[in-house]
Amino acid sequence: MDNVSFITKILDYFAKPVNYSVLVSVFLISLVLYSLNLLPKEILINLKIANFLDDFSFIIFLILVSTFFLILVQSIYYISMKINKKIEMRRFKKKRNEIFEDKDCVKLLEEMYRVHPRSINYPTDNYCIKILSQYHFIVLASRSGYMDFSGKEIFPYILQPETVKMIKRRLENQEIQ
Repeated sequence: MDNVSFITKILDYFAKPVNYSVLVSVFLISLVLYSLNLLPKEILINLKIANFLDDFSFIIFLILVSTFFLILVQSIYYISMKINKKIEMRRFKKKRNEIFEDKDCVKLLEEMYRVHPRSINYPTDNYCIKILSQYHFIVLASRSGYMDFSGKEIFPYILQPETVKMIKRRLENQEIQ
């Protein structure tokens, strides 16, 4: 039972993506060792590894196959994560462009652009402010806010540099038309 536990710990260690380079190195070493079986018997006897290969060839083959499949699984997982990240980024940019076309949000952004280097105070429960903050158009200028007479929390917000460029382009396009 202890051997199974030991083998499980080894497989858990190799299955972690952090240990990908270790896994590749074990695969390459086992590949080299297993490929030594292709050499003629006389050379193996001269190198004094014939007995070693006779005794451990099957274990080396198992290590070779298992590391190959672990590398394959980790590579597929890594590629799928990259693809999902690209899809998510595309979705985020599309949603961001849709928000930039929303008339209420644009009105808020243009109002902030008029006083641009300075911050402007807005309540945190404003829908457009929440959306603009979530999609990184604006950012809190300070963590210290205040409560107005109706009990709403008011915080200062400023435009992100990328948002300033987008608004400039939008205003230039409107002037051209």
